[in-house]
Amino acid sequence: MSNTVTALNIYPPAATMSCSRYSQSGTYSCSGNVSNGVAPYTYQWQEVDDFGGGSTSTYWYNGTTTRSGACQWGLYTYGTYYTKYVRFRVIDANTYVSNVVERRINCWTPTE
Repeated sequence: MSNTVTALNIYPPAATMSCSRYSQSGTYSCSGNVSNGVAPYTYQWQEVDDFGGGSTSTYWYNGTTTRSGACQWGLYTYGTYYTKYVRFRVIDANTYVSNVVERRINCWTPTE
């Protein structure tokens, strides 16, 4: 009888995300997915509204695999257009952090 230990190839988590905007209701919805890694997973989201000051943030929100929010859109001669950055990542049970996936969504607001 052999007492052989076999190494397992455990890959870090890999994140993907898709987003849709619903212009009639002024909302967007994003759905994240993970492959590889070890469950249970912690799903994290980041949202940054860039009015010209930059698109970076250091804060991540724990959540589920989906996230939605407000994002009005239209062709107006008043108000402010801006870019909403939505980012998704996953942390697995081994505390490995996935890649960060990002979507840019164009939005409008009547005032800044």
